Amino acid sequence: MGSSILALDVGSSSIKALVARVDGAPLASHAVWTPVKTPRGAGSLAREFSHEALWRAIVTAARQAMTVAAVKAADIAAVCVTSQRQGLAFLDGDGCELYLAPNTDLRAVFEGAAQDEQHREAFYRTTGHLPPFFMAPAKLRWFQVHRPREYERIHTVLSLGDWAAFRLTGERAGERALAGEAGLLEVTTGRWAKCLMRALGLRDDWFPPLVDSGAIVGVLTASAAADLGVKRGVPVVAAGPDTQCGLLGMGVAAPGDMGVLAGWSMTSQAVTASPRFDPALSAWVGLHSVAGHWVSEVNLGDAGAAYAWVARTMYGAGAAAFRRMEREAAEVTEGTEGTYAFLGPAPLNMRRLGVRTGGLLMPVPISHAGASRDTLARAFMESTGFAVREGLERLEKVTGRKVSAFALGGGMVRSGPLAGIIAAATGRQVALASVEHVSAYGAALAGAAAVGGFASLEEAARNAASRLAAVATDGKAVLAYHERYERWRRLRDAMEAISLE
Repeated sequence: MGSSILALDVGSSSIKALVARVDGAPLASHAVWTPVKTPRGAGSLAREFSHEALWRAIVTAARQAMTVAAVKAADIAAVCVTSQRQGLAFLDGDGCELYLAPNTDLRAVFEGAAQDEQHREAFYRTTGHLPPFFMAPAKLRWFQVHRPREYERIHTVLSLGDWAAFRLTGERAGERALAGEAGLLEVTTGRWAKCLMRALGLRDDWFPPLVDSGAIVGVLTASAAADLGVKRGVPVVAAGPDTQCGLLGMGVAAPGDMGVLAGWSMTSQAVTASPRFDPALSAWVGLHSVAGHWVSEVNLGDAGAAYAWVARTMYGAGAAAFRRMEREAAEVTEGTEGTYAFLGPAPLNMRRLGVRTGGLLMPVPISHAGASRDTLARAFMESTGFAVREGLERLEKVTGRKVSAFALGGGMVRSGPLAGIIAAATGRQVALASVEHVSAYGAALAGAAAVGGFASLEEAARNAASRLAAVATDGKAVLAYHERYERWRRLRDAMEAISLE
């Protein structure tokens, strides 16, 4: 057996490949932009992949990561796959892609709205997710209405990660937790949601066999092995959803554990021993990678994209802009002279998604108390910390457990002052992941467990937890942020009321 694991993460903004040793030590990673296009004839909200362009991006990321890690074909013991949630593939009987799209494909917004109006409670109690227009049933309904011939040709419905595993092995299988994140699973039983499909007027005959996170779904075909530069016959492991893999990569695996992932989007998730549904229907319920555990999730929405927009708008393009913004924001003390930001992350109301009012509030007249760009950058980072705090408070209500500590990871917090600001703004102990691509790292741990590097996913998670580092903060900052957080919430609530007028 080889000594290393190759993990592939088909993400929303980028495709990451990470190489780690079988004992869990990360070696190297590489990322390339995810190639998304707007298809003709499907509406302005539609997004799709070219399957060949997506495959080329996966291959490029994998080969670059292996090169940086200085591993050879014979060193790879397993290839593991994770992906963004709600990304989907519809295949015909021959395995050809009828539909391959990311989670940003919103073509089915009207079909999803109809499903929400007629079946909201049943949809949530079955799948643990709302609103339907994000999910696979709405997109299947879109094909049923707008492309009935292609709808009848659909043979297999896969998540994006399952499609990547199919491309690697030729085997059709559905990873259980990913199926749940796509709205295709009975979240309490772990079975395909066939009864819901029939209630929605959809077929129920397109589901492949289900497998758990960490399961070997097949072995690399000769063509896939040649593309990746890996030996033919290497096992391919289904690792599950990117968020759950991120939890695994931060050691968040036991009931009561909490993790926050800050990437293209931002999520806060608590591990539970049973599914915990939210009476307000605003928190998601999903399966954890560890069998027999669930997750409660408050989704905080747009994060990395907003972070990049702030940097680009105020500091210019390129990596240097991020470094300048982080350096200047670090020099501003908590308080930002009365300036508040309402940009980027905020706990989403899954019953009423839409464009909300946001922006920057600051003292006026500007001539008397102007806000410099370092103050504005700091205010944005503080608003991110406040959003995380509110998400944790919502999870406490859903799970009935107080959160005194949580793990934090993702590209947004790998450097600069943001992790410290989040720790102070939340008033909790924070342990920071040292691995940049933490979801890909979690997938690598699942692969290592599959080939015997760890006795179980729980042991792999304990290994990951040992690599976290405590984020330092001080009591003065926590007290200052407590008062600012309460004012930020009041102002945010007032702005939401304006949005509803």
